[in-house]
Amino acid sequence: MDRKLKKREVRAIRKVLGIQQQEFASMLGVSNAHLSRTEKNRDYGYEVSDKLDQLIKDKLKSINIDVEEILEIGRKRGYIHD
Repeated sequence: MDRKLKKREVRAIRKVLGIQQQEFASMLGVSNAHLSRTEKNRDYGYEVSDKLDQLIKDKLKSINIDVEEILEIGRKRGYIHD
């Protein structure tokens, strides 16, 4: 995936994985508060920070999950509305 993730996609990824926010934050090595702000906050644009984008992509790759595939599942389940 060449583009950065959007904030709404972060939440969709977590929901498709079936994990709680705190667990996902722990997997990524970020605070739960940071992840919560990212998922909810629309004030600072739609893309996540470079660091969080890379953390998520690296973590998914390390557990053999394709970002595009998980986002497509999120769309089909109605977690992402384009």
